[in-house]
Amino acid sequence: MAVLLKTQNNWAKDIHVPAGTSLVGRAGRNDIVLSADFVSGTHAKIVNEGGVLTVEDMGSTNGTYINGQRIPESEPIHLQQGMHLSFGDKEAGFLVEIPQPQSQPQSSPQGSAKTQVASASNAVDSNKTQVASPSAKASASASPAPSQASTGAQGTKVFKSKGTFTIGRGLSNDIAVDSPVVSSTHLKIEKSADGSWIAVDNDSTNGTYLNSPHNRMNEFRIEPGQTIYLGSYKLLSDRILSVLNEDSVEKVGRIKVSQDSVVVGRNPESDVYISHPSVSWRHAKFTKSGDHYVIEDLGSTNGTYVNGVLIKNPTQLRKNDEILLGIYAFSFDFDSEEKITSLVKKTTLDGLTLEAKNITKVVGKDVRLLDDISLTVNPGEFVGLMGLSGAGKTTFLKALNGYDKPTKGSSYINGMDIYEHYNLFKTMIGYVPQDDIVHPELTVYEALAYYAKLRLPSDMKKDEVKTLIKDTLAKLGLSGVENTLIGSPETEKGISGGQRKRVNLAMELLADPKIIFLDEPTSGLSAVDTKMVMELLRKLADEGKTIIITIHQPSFDNYKIMDSQIILSYGKLAYYGPTYPNSIKFFNPGNDDPGLLNNPDNALIGLNNGETQAGEDKLDPRKDRNSKGIFWKQKYLQSPEHQDYVTKRQGQAKNLEGNKKESASSIKQLFILAGRFLRIKLKDRVNTTILLAQAPLIAVMVSLLFSEEAYMGDVNRPGMAFTLMFVLAIAAVWFGNTNASREIVAEKAIYERERMVGIKILPYVFSKFVILAPLCAIQTGLLVGITYFATPFELGFENEIWWMTLLVFLTSMAGLSIGLLVSAFSKSQSQALALIPIVLLPMIIFGGGMMTVKQMHESDGKVAYYIAQAIPTRWSLEEMTAIYDAETDHDAFCKERIEEPLHESDVMTQCLELRNLTERNYGEAKTDRTTVLSVLGGFIVIPLLFVIFILRRRDNA
Repeated sequence: MAVLLKTQNNWAKDIHVPAGTSLVGRAGRNDIVLSADFVSGTHAKIVNEGGVLTVEDMGSTNGTYINGQRIPESEPIHLQQGMHLSFGDKEAGFLVEIPQPQSQPQSSPQGSAKTQVASASNAVDSNKTQVASPSAKASASASPAPSQASTGAQGTKVFKSKGTFTIGRGLSNDIAVDSPVVSSTHLKIEKSADGSWIAVDNDSTNGTYLNSPHNRMNEFRIEPGQTIYLGSYKLLSDRILSVLNEDSVEKVGRIKVSQDSVVVGRNPESDVYISHPSVSWRHAKFTKSGDHYVIEDLGSTNGTYVNGVLIKNPTQLRKNDEILLGIYAFSFDFDSEEKITSLVKKTTLDGLTLEAKNITKVVGKDVRLLDDISLTVNPGEFVGLMGLSGAGKTTFLKALNGYDKPTKGSSYINGMDIYEHYNLFKTMIGYVPQDDIVHPELTVYEALAYYAKLRLPSDMKKDEVKTLIKDTLAKLGLSGVENTLIGSPETEKGISGGQRKRVNLAMELLADPKIIFLDEPTSGLSAVDTKMVMELLRKLADEGKTIIITIHQPSFDNYKIMDSQIILSYGKLAYYGPTYPNSIKFFNPGNDDPGLLNNPDNALIGLNNGETQAGEDKLDPRKDRNSKGIFWKQKYLQSPEHQDYVTKRQGQAKNLEGNKKESASSIKQLFILAGRFLRIKLKDRVNTTILLAQAPLIAVMVSLLFSEEAYMGDVNRPGMAFTLMFVLAIAAVWFGNTNASREIVAEKAIYERERMVGIKILPYVFSKFVILAPLCAIQTGLLVGITYFATPFELGFENEIWWMTLLVFLTSMAGLSIGLLVSAFSKSQSQALALIPIVLLPMIIFGGGMMTVKQMHESDGKVAYYIAQAIPTRWSLEEMTAIYDAETDHDAFCKERIEEPLHESDVMTQCLELRNLTERNYGEAKTDRTTVLSVLGGFIVIPLLFVIFILRRRDNA
């Protein structure tokens, strides 16, 4: 029901106030424009609900008056028939004329017809009512004013339009959609008399479609369960209705800042509360300074950006400045004259747009694994990624999600380069690789709890984390298994395969990512589990998350559940568009056989047939990869799907400047990772017991071999002592090597995923080292202790037992570092195990026990001698020999043996040759203790440096 504001004193034209909400002011962006100096830029707001009129002053300079009395600021006042309404000047106003309800027809949705003022010659934009002179210019887009507010802590108001909403690309819309296919104001939504919502297309460029990309509609009733397409941009009616019917800071588009100081954060007591892990507990603060506002970052994890620049100091804000807090982007709306300050949310329904621009991956001699791929995925879309073997599916997935930087081009989120700003986006991206990213030794809850400590902001409270884990498990149907061991398919213990896949997904959902990538999530699952996983992903997409999965041979039902398909051929984009039936029809042109269209395999079969007909099958995929896949690439470039899903969707790149925010401190990560690793070792009782049992078993075997009974009366007792010390050195390096050789490679997939979310290399490597070092200490302690009590040789233990034990321990630590190097170098656990003998054999051969270092040194060429210098057992054995010599009275020993019956005649001569084992075995090559310690320290440190180098190089591979 339109209401007439009849001008008084002829200072302006009459105003017909349409149903819904209208802003009044001098600026062209208002719905009703009054061209007078005494009217503020945005002066007031008028709400017309079925002829019931309210007016609210928006902090104007000169005030709003009813019957000559100035009304309070920001307080809706009812208007009645015959009242005099003025804006800024009491004398220049309007008389309110409200028609009788029975004489008025039911109002149509706003925007269905043009609004005219005074005469037909003065027709203006459908979003505006132009008042005053005909030459006054109307703005191009609406800025519907909110009329209802929910008050947060300390009175900050979140405004929301009560009767009319708009959806479009412009920031002034209630729901802003940042997509080129969406018009500036694409869709208008108005509440009808019966309480339902009516959507009206606003003469958009690409049209509005209901439940199908082919069913174009100009006007329709919004009901639950609908799918609405703005061009090719998909929105679900359920999500739109949730915004229309609820007051929420996170869902409403405009936040009024009315205090001198406003804090934004995850704390529910914040003035502006945003519940998302990307936002810190106290993230940023707005402070009024004179006639402007200043924004200050409060030490947030992800930083605060103003116009793409990371701020380090308080920064003055200007009108239309773009502010980024976590994943939330706002436009700052402030005018000193209008005295209105507000944040206009730019991110629609918390969704993110993913765009690939000219992604190319080149390896070797110009072999293109990916060849100039460009496409855009809108928020809330469930997209499949398919192709024949070698098409580049996983390579493209990793290029999209920020894991593997392409040679050319890049991936963008909301126009910002992922690789340039990955630290900002890491909480927004979820990635579930094909291999499990959970430790089988932990329970479901333990795995999620440790991952939450690594992934979520450091200011997350324990209660927050517990609630988050509980809610995530419930969401994925895992509430009953939180205390169950995860297990593995090999052991056939723990949770089922389908549950394990959902636990992998739960790890990612903890951070509430907006885009989730999954590599073969249904691989190895039963048909029932596959259906469950696909339906779960569909549900997540319907909630606004973007889902992209690689999939192999999906069933018809699982195929149709996806919105779109990306199909690659030899690294080239062969198709990107609607899944069913378009993707199958595209590769089988002219064939509408239902049997063909109902089998998803026919998409790839048709792709292969087309390449065969084009002669591409005769090309060698290894030598001629760059020439293969061109047939379908050219076909797709000429298709309407390319126009709708690539060309029209392309956006503009943006950039954020300033230093990237760092992830959690290395010390904190070290404690978390080491704590998790210790728990894994303690729970893996079988393997840990085997490792601990090695020391006493080897010590018992040594005791049997080097017993008093076996060697009593042998003049070569010092030689036997030397052999025993050599065995101790070999055993020590064995302990360290076998303890560590599988620890990195066994959790390769876990490490790679955690590396993507901010795990640093040093804390990761040292978390292994600091837990395995005590294990080595226990092993060497048991070995030396049992040997001391069970063997008859005087190895200097009485006076140097602690030093001898330390020496054996250092040798074990050198083996530990070498074992971590083997694990980092290996591509699989089996390869790591195969490398252990290759690593240990040189320790035995060149350790000085089989041929003395003195003999190596005196040999021609000295090759063996130089190799021995790189063997830790050679150095530890020398120092143990020196201890033995220092603590043993060889002369007394020889005199005792002279009186005993011997087979050799010259007993004294032979015996005295053994009086100095160091001289006999090392000669001129012997070194001092300081040198030995330094060298052993090098054998511990240098392999660790190589481990770090290998892991860092893997990042850049």
